[in-house]
Amino acid sequence: MARRLSLRPSIGGLEIAAVVFAALAGAYSIVTTDQVSPRLAIVLLAPTLEAALPLLARRLTPGRLHSARVIAALLVAFYVAFAPIGIDNYLYLPAVVTLIVVLVMSNRERWREIRTRGGADR
Repeated sequence: MARRLSLRPSIGGLEIAAVVFAALAGAYSIVTTDQVSPRLAIVLLAPTLEAALPLLARRLTPGRLHSARVIAALLVAFYVAFAPIGIDNYLYLPAVVTLIVVLVMSNRERWREIRTRGGADR
């Protein structure tokens, strides 16, 4: 059976893309920063771990996946907003935007489920 290609990205694919964007931004920051200490490297790679929360929640607690998406988007957005001086926080914007798109798609999915469940209960 032939599989139909869709131009619409999946939520899981976008979650992975957000982690990759954050990791690339952190790696680029580490490479281009003079005298990187281990502590600074952890700070620069922190958004990668934050963006990976939905991927971890998908495996550990699937029932809380939407909450993990909300938390991940907020954590990375606050990192960009309040990054320490000297860190190029604009590098992390693609990860933030991707997580916001994931959040919007997740909200639409949840509302669709609620509407279908509400119509079935009547």
